[in-house]
Amino acid sequence: MTEIIHVGVWRSTEWSTIQIPNGAELTWAKRATLGIPGGSPDPNYFHTYWRVPDWYYGERTALIRTGSYPSTDIEGNPIPSLSGIPGAVPFINNDVFFWISTEGFVSGDYPPNSSLAPTS
Repeated sequence: MTEIIHVGVWRSTEWSTIQIPNGAELTWAKRATLGIPGGSPDPNYFHTYWRVPDWYYGERTALIRTGSYPSTDIEGNPIPSLSGIPGAVPFINNDVFFWISTEGFVSGDYPPNSSLAPTS
């Protein structure tokens, strides 16, 4: 039976790692409301929802970062939004723009996303 799981993600323009089930695909993301129910959304924390296949074995590491929408410069020339990693896939909805890479081994040393939580 297909499942939807939740993974909390902190906003960062730098790549960081999250753990997701093998075969999971990001299906939705929204700003999280932290604190009391009905409180204001936290601009730095997101709930991400992943579709998990009927049968999966184990987890894998995925890279995630927030992106920026493509724009134009003062002369109207296009400025693309670049992922910075080959094979990364964009996820865009009304609340957020994420770049995600789940393509096997990615070289580099990336911090866990959970370590990006503000320390106030």
